[in-house]
Amino acid sequence: MWRGLRRCFSVVKGEETSFNELLGKELGQGVEEYSKALEFVKENQYFSAETEFRKCLEILESNKLYGEPSYNFILLRLALMLRAQNKLTQTEKIMEEIVSNYKAREKQYPEQLCSSYENLLKQYLVTSVDKAIMLGHFLMREENWKILQRHTQKDVKFLLGTAYALRGDTLSEAKEYFTECLKMNPGPNTCFVLHNLACTQWWHVLKYKNSDPNALGEETEEFRQATVDFSEAIPNLQKAIQLFEDKNELYTPNLGNLDLKNKLSGLSITNIAEIHFQSANLEVS
Repeated sequence: MWRGLRRCFSVVKGEETSFNELLGKELGQGVEEYSKALEFVKENQYFSAETEFRKCLEILESNKLYGEPSYNFILLRLALMLRAQNKLTQTEKIMEEIVSNYKAREKQYPEQLCSSYENLLKQYLVTSVDKAIMLGHFLMREENWKILQRHTQKDVKFLLGTAYALRGDTLSEAKEYFTECLKMNPGPNTCFVLHNLACTQWWHVLKYKNSDPNALGEETEEFRQATVDFSEAIPNLQKAIQLFEDKNELYTPNLGNLDLKNKLSGLSITNIAEIHFQSANLEVS
């Protein structure tokens, strides 16, 4: 069931600066290893690509470019190659290194620092949910929050909510952050936020599936709120599908085949089906 949560989503950003532009044309054209790495990526030979990217880093270091945007550019691509090989611990360390590099040059590269924080937060959702929560709250400190771009602030709210949902025992907190993100108007990413909010609303009520409402004690209020929120789960999934598919009308499960074009919608439909299936076993007052 937990795989039904969306951990990351697309964020519309400007075009990325090319490696040659970052390095300068003369030096950039001289780094043949970068071109070799790209060819290996196209062929899905990730270990070979990793090797070439590491050679690129050695060349950049020898030119005293450690920590500069060109160096971090290659570091990020190395991290992606490691992730593709499921070398998640190494991936995490490199993402942390990129953040550290830009933090040391915060005034020069504020936008890159924001982006590196967001990439690290997404990586922590895979490798350590607790680290994701710690980083999310660190970024929400007043002195850090004010330097983040508006779209990054929205993403932090979404990713922090996702981290709380993945932890499993902090579903109320997860719903709060998803709701806050929606209030900030996440634009084209609204469908992802609605999807994860709906999943969390569903999982929260499942927590009390085998509980006696009259014997909950201090959790009585949480149970009541969970049951109220659960009534919004399917409508939120319906709206998520509508936005995924760019439909004029709200998706309804009994309409049959809507000629869905976006594979992302399939997961939302599966979640709706599971909620309907399990609702027969839930006594929600």
